[in-house]
Amino acid sequence: MPVSIAADGQITQQAIRHSSTDTTIIGWSKNESDIKQLVANLYQEHECWRIYPAMSILATHIFVLTTPIAEPLVKERIERANLDFDIVAMTHIPNLNQPGMLVMDMDSTTIQVECIDEIAKLAGVGEQVSAVTARAMRGELDFSQSLRSRVALLKDAPVAILDDVKDNLPLMPGVQVLLSHLQVNGWKVILASGGFTYFAKALQQRLGFDAVFANELGLKDGVLTGEVVGDIVDAQYKVNVLKRMCQQFQIEPTQTMAIGDGANDLAMLSESSLGVALHAKPIVQQQAKIAINYSNLEGLLFVLMGGVIRDHVACHH
Repeated sequence: MPVSIAADGQITQQAIRHSSTDTTIIGWSKNESDIKQLVANLYQEHECWRIYPAMSILATHIFVLTTPIAEPLVKERIERANLDFDIVAMTHIPNLNQPGMLVMDMDSTTIQVECIDEIAKLAGVGEQVSAVTARAMRGELDFSQSLRSRVALLKDAPVAILDDVKDNLPLMPGVQVLLSHLQVNGWKVILASGGFTYFAKALQQRLGFDAVFANELGLKDGVLTGEVVGDIVDAQYKVNVLKRMCQQFQIEPTQTMAIGDGANDLAMLSESSLGVALHAKPIVQQQAKIAINYSNLEGLLFVLMGGVIRDHVACHH
């Protein structure tokens, strides 16, 4: 099943020749031998399995498995196999070739760090702040209250440290590949963050987000006031962003995807058609439709290609 991204970002593919009732699984691995091991672990006598090695994105091997075995049984075997790579059942996947929208978290999702923790390190209160951040992301604390308490610890820190953090934001691997191909295919990309506009707007310029939503740090006379200005972007706020942007850009709800890692992303992931937990906290992995632990954001491109393949196959049956 040849599937590839052309230089202009368009997808080409040939239909998978199988029954529309088959369970279809999309996966990716850094090690091609792991794919063979997976099939060996899943396969039992008298069963029919087909594997379609599809493509490689950077160092990631993408593949498709199909089988007439029921999806719950397939998932159960995948869990028992306990191999170190991600795998996704091809259900509820938006179609990349149709208008769609991605809403992303920022900290530990679009970028590899938590900005407030980086600010706190430079302000000399790193351990105090990062401990609260970790608890908030696990869902142990009310997000809004925890944010205000952390920002209060930054009072009187010089604004200059914000620039130090902004100038050294490490992007999450694969984010540029993912966003550029979504944009080429006409998708809208939105940043909805419990972090700060100071960094979200910088990422908007860098990555081309159509809109960004984040919290406003209080600044006065060259220092941080220790306050958050205006409404806080919490879990419900992110859901409202997703709904409002769907209406504004006239995107069908079935064509929405959300990516996050913390407890305050759960409602947004649930509201979207495809909620993706990226290297996320356990509570998020348990509830999201997809959990990515071993791959990175570039692998999600092929998940979206799966929507193209699914619809292409369906129309031939």
